[in-house]
Amino acid sequence: MGRLAPLLQIEPAARLLAALLLAIAAWAAHSVWGWCTVIAVTVACYLCSGVCWCQIGRYLRPLAVFLLLAIIFAEGEGGRTIIHVGAWQYTTADASSGLASAAKLLLLVASVAWFAVSAQPVEAIQALSQLLRPFKRLGVPSEDLAMATMLASRFLPLARQEAQTLLLAREARGASLSKGGRAAVRHITSLVVPLLLGVLRRSDTLAAALVVKGYRRGQTGQSVVTMRVGPSECILVFISLLTAVIAFWY
Repeated sequence: MGRLAPLLQIEPAARLLAALLLAIAAWAAHSVWGWCTVIAVTVACYLCSGVCWCQIGRYLRPLAVFLLLAIIFAEGEGGRTIIHVGAWQYTTADASSGLASAAKLLLLVASVAWFAVSAQPVEAIQALSQLLRPFKRLGVPSEDLAMATMLASRFLPLARQEAQTLLLAREARGASLSKGGRAAVRHITSLVVPLLLGVLRRSDTLAAALVVKGYRRGQTGQSVVTMRVGPSECILVFISLLTAVIAFWY
């Protein structure tokens, strides 16, 4: 059996806390030093987590649409006009502002993607539950929130599978996305209701399965896995916290 990557030997809760601190640092970065620090620590996390670059690409691929929208609909002050269509014009200031917004969004998502790609669903749910456990005294249902988060993340591939099934069924009946722009839009919008019904049907099945297995809100069993806080966990959290401080103040 191969040796685990260095970050995978660290407790999932510490990794999740480090990812959240890096996300805060990416959001707060406003200078070259701050950006470079966040990028360097994020790249180091990717290298130490042993994830494949193709996995990272597949995870970040859906973000391309939002990056493009951030670039197109950004607004800046002044600048030279690049594109002028009717009453709408796109200037160099708009492009500069859009590129900055897209870069910050990409860095924000990438700063936590290394944990999402490298962590197993069970590890992620345990990590979130352990981080929310101190707030349980304030009435925060940490186990329920962790369970809901895990179920939401698991439903994303199910929704994609349901959409692919509907597309194949429509194509088998003669519908195609290559018949023109307006026809393709009508074809896609017609899938919204069947897709929603399919997801709701799957959620009802999952809810029934949870009830049969004895799951009740607020009555989760105790985990046999306890959080281990060692030097590696402290170093990882400290580096992420230091990165956030540098991003805020420099």
